[in-house]
Amino acid sequence: MNPSPIESPTSTTPRIPWWFTRFGTDQIEAVSQAISRGQISQGKINDEFELQFKELIGSRHALSTTSGSTALLLALLALDIQAGDEVIVPARTWIATAHAASLLGAQVRLVDVEPDLPRLDLEQVQRAITSKTRAILPVHLNGRGVDIEKLKEICSPQGISIVEDACQAYRSKCGEAYLGTQGEIACFSLGMTKLITAGQGGVLTTQRDDLMEKLRSLRCHGIEGSVHTPRFQQAGGNFRFTDLQASFVKTQLEQIAEREERLHRLYNNYQNMLSEFHFIKLLEVDTENGELPLYIEAVVEYREKLIVHLESFNIETRPFLPCLSTAPYLNPTGSYPNSAHFSNNGLYLPSGPDQPTDLIERLHDALKCYQP
Repeated sequence: MNPSPIESPTSTTPRIPWWFTRFGTDQIEAVSQAISRGQISQGKINDEFELQFKELIGSRHALSTTSGSTALLLALLALDIQAGDEVIVPARTWIATAHAASLLGAQVRLVDVEPDLPRLDLEQVQRAITSKTRAILPVHLNGRGVDIEKLKEICSPQGISIVEDACQAYRSKCGEAYLGTQGEIACFSLGMTKLITAGQGGVLTTQRDDLMEKLRSLRCHGIEGSVHTPRFQQAGGNFRFTDLQASFVKTQLEQIAEREERLHRLYNNYQNMLSEFHFIKLLEVDTENGELPLYIEAVVEYREKLIVHLESFNIETRPFLPCLSTAPYLNPTGSYPNSAHFSNNGLYLPSGPDQPTDLIERLHDALKCYQP
C-alpha cells in the first residue's frame, strides 16, 4: 500500500531554507564596539583574527582578503603563474577555482572526479600533466579531503605547485592533518554559506615565510614596508580585509566547536533518516576520519520533480551547479562523465549549523509521500 498522503503546508508554515546560520548579540556587540572605536579599516582586530584562524588549523601563517575567489587569484600570483602555463582543476567545483588561472592567461586543464564522490581523481591528474603544468588546485569539496601526500608524490619530482582550495573545508581533517596545511598555499572562504562567515571574505594560509611575504605585498598594491612609506616592488591591488568584518567573524571562531558539533549532529540525523528511501542517496563524508560535513549532499532520481515536491512543503533545496566543462571559454577538451553525473543528479538538502530542530521530521514526512 502507498503511504497515506500528508497535506502540504499552508502559507503560514515556516519555510526551511537550504542554508541557515544564526547571528546573535555577540556579533552585534563586536561590530558595534569596532565602530565606536573607529576600527573600520584593516588593523589590530584583523591581526587577532588571522592569529586565531591559523592556530585553529595549525598553519604557520594566515592572511585575510576580500573573498575565497581573491585568495585563489593571489595564490597563483604569488606562485608566478603566467600566460601559457597550465593549471589542473577538477571539473566539479565552483567556477572561481578555474577563473583564478584563466584571469592570469593560464590554460585550465580540467580533470574528472571519482565515480562515487565528487573528489579529484588523482590517477587522471597523473595522466593530465604535461611539460607546461605549473600548478594543481585540488578542491576539498564539502570538507572531503583530497590525498595531498599522494598528490605531492606526483607533483614534487616535476616541480608542480599545489594550491589547496579549502574554501569549503575549514576545520575539516584528513586523519591528523587539517585540510589547508599541506600544499604550498591554501585558500579558504568566509562567504555566507561557510562554517564561519563575514558575508564575504577569504583567508590564505601557508607554511612558507617567502610566500607569506609575497602574499602580504600583493594584498596591498605590491608594496613593501608601510603604506605611508612604500617601496614599489611588484604589481598588486587593494585586496585587504577590514577590522569591521574581522570583528564580526572573530566572535564566530570562539563558538566554532559548537558549530562543528551541530553540523555533525545534523549529518548523522540525515544519515539515519535517508536510509529509508531508495530514490535518494546521501553522498558520504568521512566523519570518522575527521572530515567536516559542511553541506548535506545527495544524488537523486528525477531531481527536478523532487525539488518541486519539497518546495510544496516549504522546504528549499538547491541543485548542484554545472560541470565546469560547460564553460566554453575554458576550452575543455576531454570527457568528464563522473562530474556530469553529479551535476545532473546532485542536490543540496537543507544544511547549516542553525537549521530548525524539526527539519528532519518535516523532511521525512515530505519524502514519505513522494512518488518518484
